Amino acid sequence: YAGFIDMYANYGIPDPDPEGEQIHWNPQIRSHFSATSTFRPDEEMAAKLRAQGFIAAHTLPSHGLLAGQGSLVGLGEGEANRMIIRNEISQALSFRRSMVFGRGYPTSGTGGISLIRQSFLDAEWHEAAHNAFRNNPSLERPEYNMALARLHSSRQEQIPFVVDANDFNAVLRASSLADEFGLNMWIRGGGDEYKHLEEIRQTGKPLIVPLNFPRTPDVSSPEQAINISLEALRHWYLAPENPSRIARANIPMALTAHGNVDGFMRNLKKAVERGLDENDALASLTTTPASMLGIDHTHG
Repeated sequence: YAGFIDMYANYGIPDPDPEGEQIHWNPQIRSHFSATSTFRPDEEMAAKLRAQGFIAAHTLPSHGLLAGQGSLVGLGEGEANRMIIRNEISQALSFRRSMVFGRGYPTSGTGGISLIRQSFLDAEWHEAAHNAFRNNPSLERPEYNMALARLHSSRQEQIPFVVDANDFNAVLRASSLADEFGLNMWIRGGGDEYKHLEEIRQTGKPLIVPLNFPRTPDVSSPEQAINISLEALRHWYLAPENPSRIARANIPMALTAHGNVDGFMRNLKKAVERGLDENDALASLTTTPASMLGIDHTHG
């Protein structure tokens, strides 16, 4: 039946075992991991998403800087293998390390970006070393690393890298990384893209936009109000206009319930009240994600 497609979810993927087998020398690099390998339908979360109108979700691993491969799954009832719509269609990328793997390197945002960049360069070297060995078997056989091999093939095949960007600065940082390494990239924004729309528009990258608007600040007394900055008040007021401003800037956009499943429909209505065209809203939940995910012949 007809319904919405959530472009960014962490649905049905359990937390990894920090003591499990480590493929890459740094546990934050997990590009070999597939969401499908551990996917288990979560009946309670699926029911919540269906209640908001969703019938499918693009689910991605959430632990690690290069967290692994995402898949598109249905939100119906049934066994895991019957819910998979498309397998291993994306790579999850974040600038924030996962604490599940401890407090080792990287210990800063700059270190995280350096590790991501180094991993792409290592993946290039890994591929070149194996090509050299295939052409000249007299060379010493190079070590095979599944994480680097999958990272390189995803890049070569233009598999989309889906970046968890928590603010507009991270959106621009992600775009710079995509340009450096020639990545096909989709960016999940933080809800404040309206602050730098022209710079974001010039990146040419599609956005996945959450509708987790900030709560109304408590200004019920002078003592409470003095602790709330003008910037916080401005964002509270303008955040519901973020989707409409993105649409008017002609930036490709899909919406997600990530971060606010229970309040998604309420905030969608608020976004429409604050200027989001109803047709743009519908497209961002149906035809746009279907086209991005390569399922527009069956969904959307």
